[in-house]
Amino acid sequence: MPLTVHRAGRVLAVGIVLAVAAACGGDATTSGPSTPLMVRLRTPNTVEGAAVFRVRGAGVPEPQAEAGTLFTRPLADGWSVVVLLDTAGVPRFRVPTDAEAVQVELVQVAAPDNTLRTDLSGYTVEVAR
Repeated sequence: MPLTVHRAGRVLAVGIVLAVAAACGGDATTSGPSTPLMVRLRTPNTVEGAAVFRVRGAGVPEPQAEAGTLFTRPLADGWSVVVLLDTAGVPRFRVPTDAEAVQVELVQVAAPDNTLRTDLSGYTVEVAR
């Protein structure tokens, strides 16, 4: 059956509708989380120089810097995160996820003079939205 002008117009219209529908569907799945998790070290000292954290959770995206310089390494169940502060302060970072089942563990802390803190008993990790 030959393609008539009327039939060609319908095929073009259906193609445009499908393209628009596909584009709309893509936007909904690629939008980011509305409120990231904010992770902050609670320290018994006034300031720190660096900290190492372990972030765990299924499908947790890569953490992002909030203060200082952030280095990450993927783990089987999350991320290893190192926060280096250019000026002494409190290490913090964000995790762009809506997931509730994210665990953050403190691994190590360094003082502003780069010496490792030997006792981490007074430290906690604050995770908030």
